[in-house]
Order: sequence, then structure tokens, then C-alpha cells
Amino acid sequence: MREANIFFGGGITSRTVIFPDGRKKTLGIMQPRDYEFTIHSAELMEILAGDLDVQLPGADHWQSLAAGASFEVAAHARFGLRVRAVTDYCCSFLLLSRLAPVRGPACGLPLEALAQFLALGLGGANYGPRVVDE
Repeated sequence: MREANIFFGGGITSRTVIFPDGRKKTLGIMQPRDYEFTIHSAELMEILAGDLDVQLPGADHWQSLAAGASFEVAAHARFGLRVRAVTDYCCSFLLLSRLAPVRGPACGLPLEALAQFLALGLGGANYGPRVVDE
């Protein structure tokens, strides 16, 4: 588990988990607001709780999403989110070979890793915040 990632002035916060096999995921929370992202790696975004709209790259319309929904975005793409309610998410960084990511409860995290994440909270004493330029 790593220090907190803080984006958009605190509107989005997350924690990164890197697995022994190299897979990388982030668990985070988004506050209600509009966001635009430019990503460098392909991602699978799973919505664990909340209510939002996504505008995928090249789309001229928005799609409504809620808990249980997911979407993928290719590397080096730009997409938009309109978050209508506090939203919990799990982001899996996809391998270039497009191997299927492990999916399941709590985005495939082992129970001990999820328990560790929840015990720390987003402001755990042992982990300082890391502000990421927008």
C-alpha cells in the first residue's frame, strides 16, 4: 500500500496497491463534480458505489453508471466524468497484452489487502498525501 494520491484539489483521492505479479490497482473516492482525464495506461474502471456519467473517448454522448458498472479506456486517451454522488471506484491498470484482469468482489483484491486499505482510511498516520499535478 502506498501514500494517498490526491487529484483535482482533493476532489479525487485514492490508494495504489501493487501486487507481487506486477498488477496495479487503485481504490478511490470521487466527490461530486465534473472531471476530465488524460490517461497514459489502459484502464478498467469499476464503480463500487455511487452515481456518475462517463463520456468515453470519441463519444458525443454521456452514459449513466452506478454500482456494479465498469468501463475501459485505452492508453493515451481522454475521457470525462460527471460525478453526481460520492463514488467509490477500483481502477485496474491493464497490461499491454490485454490479458483479462482478475475480477471479483472488491475488484479482485485479497481480503487482507482490502482490510488493510479500510483500516488505514485515506489519511492513515503512516502514509502522507502525495499531490499529483492535474
